[in-house]
Amino acid sequence: VNNTKTELESKIASLKPIEDRYNQLVDIEDQYAIYESVENTVETANNDLHTIIDEIAEKCPKNFLINAITTTEAGVTINATTKDKLSGIAALKMKLDTIEKIDGVAIKTITATENEQTKEREYAYSISCSYTKNLYTEDNAASASNQSTQTTETNN
Repeated sequence: VNNTKTELESKIASLKPIEDRYNQLVDIEDQYAIYESVENTVETANNDLHTIIDEIAEKCPKNFLINAITTTEAGVTINATTKDKLSGIAALKMKLDTIEKIDGVAIKTITATENEQTKEREYAYSISCSYTKNLYTEDNAASASNQSTQTTETNN
């Protein structure tokens, strides 16, 4: 009985380094799971917002003035003015449709006003677009009500 007990204690002692390494690996897996959880929590579709804004500004016609950009987890709304009613906005919509990170480009409103100084007609637009599905996931849908607004004046 003593001999068996000694053999078992010896075997347990020889396995101690393996147990220590196993415990280290389990700890690393736990830390990685925490890291992934935090990363998924802070990952939003707005992480690509600056790239998307740059692409939108690049595709805007020269006479198109972006007054404000409002973003949510689901997409972007652009408020802009121009003197060109239809051809400019139609061209912009077609150009925005080519941006890979957005889809569902829609012209929500067009409002015509007369500039009091120049007596020229100006058109105010509200354009909405959604982030593509790979940027906007159902996991982020719960925080879609969180909004950030960036006001930008761009003459292209």
